[in-house]
Amino acid sequence: MGVPGRIVVREGEKIPSVDLNHAKLPDPVLEMFNCYHRRLDYLESEIKKLESRLKKDDAEDL
Repeated sequence: MGVPGRIVVREGEKIPSVDLNHAKLPDPVLEMFNCYHRRLDYLESEIKKLESRLKKDDAEDL
């Protein structure tokens, strides 16, 4: 018996255990990494737009 204990046999009948398919459980670390990756892609595209606008404004000032 482990802590916490669980029933494995009741009245001589084996009780099926909870079958967690661990390979299909969500990965919260991967989900957060993907979220950060999408955010980074978005911010990099915004930086490129701003740099392009700055170059355009600098060229107009000449």
